[in-house]
Amino acid sequence: MSKQPGGSEPVVPAEVSDLIEESQTVQSWIERLAEHSSDVRADVFERVLTDYQNRLGKVTGALAKYRSDLVSGLDGRQAQVASLQADRDSHAADLEEARLRHAVGEYSEGTWDDRRESIEASLHEIDELLDAEQGAVAELTAIIDSIEKGHAPPASGSPPAETAEMPSDTTVELAEAEESFEPEKAVEEDGETGEDVIESVTEASPVPPADRVDGDPGAAGDYMDELEFLESLSLDESEKFDAMSAMLDDEESGKKDA
Repeated sequence: MSKQPGGSEPVVPAEVSDLIEESQTVQSWIERLAEHSSDVRADVFERVLTDYQNRLGKVTGALAKYRSDLVSGLDGRQAQVASLQADRDSHAADLEEARLRHAVGEYSEGTWDDRRESIEASLHEIDELLDAEQGAVAELTAIIDSIEKGHAPPASGSPPAETAEMPSDTTVELAEAEESFEPEKAVEEDGETGEDVIESVTEASPVPPADRVDGDPGAAGDYMDELEFLESLSLDESEKFDAMSAMLDDEESGKKDA
């Protein structure tokens, strides 16, 4: 049974709240009964189902007797919402006026601060009351609608269902890309396998000629090609240094052998 802030009257009377709870219990039995339709004989299932439906009908019928009271309560809550909204608009206008008077120099900094703090405190209080009244209007509207349809009303004072936080557009795009990526399909479309890539890199790798001697005009170009090749492998600095040193050592050994 939901109540308003500050211990004010509940949204629905206690007897209505009890009937709502009972109707929800019977409704849950009916829903769970459907899961066992194949476990018992058809006549047994129908007998139990009919019993639950009749009990739910009696509860919703009892709730229907309170419909006029609930509608009257809804009208009062809606009138209160309208009054609070008008009050809030008035305070918001007062805040704008005080801000304007401060901007043109009529209000000093201290006067503006006092006015602003007072009005903002009033707005905060109005917003709390407005949220509570709007929640009561939504609850009463749902209960009355369920009674008119002969359904079990929602729980009195039940909190709204929590909604999961939606991922950002970028997160959604990345997730969709990961789900749609198929490695085998990608290989077929590109026309290359892992072995093809290795072979192409091997063919692109510069192999210094064994008969190159100092003073060869192509030597500098060959070394530059080797360096560019190492950089293309995305190695870190230490790996590049080690690999380049090995190439130079091989080159020196080739010269001595020649």
